[in-house]
Amino acid sequence: MKRLAYWLYIGIKKILPAVYFMYLFSMVISMAGMEIFGWVGLFLTMYVGIYDYVVNNKNIFVKHPLNRWFLILACTLAITVITAPYTAESGASKIYYFGRIRNLIFFSYHLIIFEHIFSYRKALKTLLWFMLPIVTYAILQKLTGFDPITGIWTMVWNPAINVAGIRQVFNLYLTYVNVFQFHFFIILSFALIGKVGSKLRAFLILLAVMFLVSFLFSNSRAIVVAVFFAILVQAALVRRWMYLLVIALMIAAPIVAYNVSYNFKLKADTTLANAGKLGDKIRYSVFTIHLAMFKDHPIKGVGYEMNEPLAPIYIKKLTNIEVPFVGHAHNIIIQMLAGTGLLGTIPFLILWGILFYMMFQAFHTAVRSGDWYNMALCHGLIGGFISFWINGMTQWNFGDFEVTHNMIFFMAVVGYVWLKQKQVLGQSK
Repeated sequence: MKRLAYWLYIGIKKILPAVYFMYLFSMVISMAGMEIFGWVGLFLTMYVGIYDYVVNNKNIFVKHPLNRWFLILACTLAITVITAPYTAESGASKIYYFGRIRNLIFFSYHLIIFEHIFSYRKALKTLLWFMLPIVTYAILQKLTGFDPITGIWTMVWNPAINVAGIRQVFNLYLTYVNVFQFHFFIILSFALIGKVGSKLRAFLILLAVMFLVSFLFSNSRAIVVAVFFAILVQAALVRRWMYLLVIALMIAAPIVAYNVSYNFKLKADTTLANAGKLGDKIRYSVFTIHLAMFKDHPIKGVGYEMNEPLAPIYIKKLTNIEVPFVGHAHNIIIQMLAGTGLLGTIPFLILWGILFYMMFQAFHTAVRSGDWYNMALCHGLIGGFISFWINGMTQWNFGDFEVTHNMIFFMAVVGYVWLKQKQVLGQSK
């Protein structure tokens, strides 16, 4: 039995890098792959960890301040689901929504992988390999109407019609922009401030431009605003003239898109016409519905993400509200308030506050130490997470599992870089 356990341990350690590679690949194209390779990798890692702890007296768990806050958040979200009211009326399953919390464990998993199996630099380089085919695929779908994966051909020789479509990687444009905004900003930072060769720099600039084009024609208004303001923050941090050019392009690009894309023009006109209701009267009504839930249940909310199936009941209660569709709150903070009340929202915001503190501290530490790689990486991550949160003001991007898998990976990169810098500084004293 001991011999079998040993050979399992050896075999698992050999295949874990391949399993993690497949997880990285799945993160940019397949929800099914994320779940399969993510959870297979996690359970295999747990076996290695238990074997090392019991047999080799070795602890592979990576201590990190955010581990505690992820655990606190998971517990508070679980409490809101267990004690959720209205489940009979809404038909919501507590077991299903309890399962919606599960991805939070991947933060600790990534830290273990980075420390023992697959370095974060290798992981980021691996992800870069997939960027050109992904963004080419996205633009191809937009401009031609052809989906090379499904083989569906809906070619119409009119760019204005094709660009108005919403098909993208993952078949949902909001998922596409929320996943690849992280990649875009990291690529942009390495292209503009990284110490890379001229050929790689040219390739990264090409990728950044292609992603920006795909964002403009993605059917998302929020991504245009989010990218612009995130780039302003990035420009303020490094004060390089290249960013003035990028800002100028960001101002010019929507003007061009407004005149080229019928869908972009329609969305822009609708936003301006409803400026008094935060740019979208339907979304404004959705905010009102979910804030009413928070008002009725300010401490624990109505259950993590369980405000979505409850929305039709609240629409009937609020007789002055007319909404053509029901669903989540379309705002990351309002969604947390409605679903989890103050019990879940406070640790959620604390976790994010600590993450942003670590991100900015890691950036400034890298600048002072002359660590150009982590300087460019953290600079890109700052842009990506600012963009993520601006996007979150109009959508529940934290609850999208494709986005969550990617987002927690990048959160772990931030946390790991900060931890390694802290260890190095501690040793130098």
